[in-house]
Amino acid sequence: RVIHKTMMVCRTLLSILLTSLWTQQSTALSTPGTTTTITRPPKPGLPAPQRLRNLLTQEETGLGNPNHPILLPCVYDGLTARLVARAGFQATFMTGFGVSAAHGLPDTQLISYEEMASTANTVAQGLAAVALESGDPPIPCI
Repeated sequence: RVIHKTMMVCRTLLSILLTSLWTQQSTALSTPGTTTTITRPPKPGLPAPQRLRNLLTQEETGLGNPNHPILLPCVYDGLTARLVARAGFQATFMTGFGVSAAHGLPDTQLISYEEMASTANTVAQGLAAVALESGDPPIPCI
């Protein structure tokens, strides 16, 4: 129960973080005599949770490609999130087991809520960083 509630909170945190990263407007930096504008990529058509919902609906209704199922590799830190996003996967997921194992602990609820939230933040930053580099929207993480 505790792990399930923690994962629900992590999913919500990831959705909020990814949404907030993509809703920021262009930022202008001014120095005397010059102006530099940092342009963020255009907002994606749909937020990551809605895109994931659409992917799953396509699979359920048979509209997806039957020869290419949706692959969801597990991420457990910022590095694996960046690798998965750069590899071109459509979505990913984070589990308590993966985070526990990355910390060298068994999956027996020894990871605190703060550690899970911190890891969720790191994963979101990794996914967003690759999205900013490529100009594509970040992939959904459940």
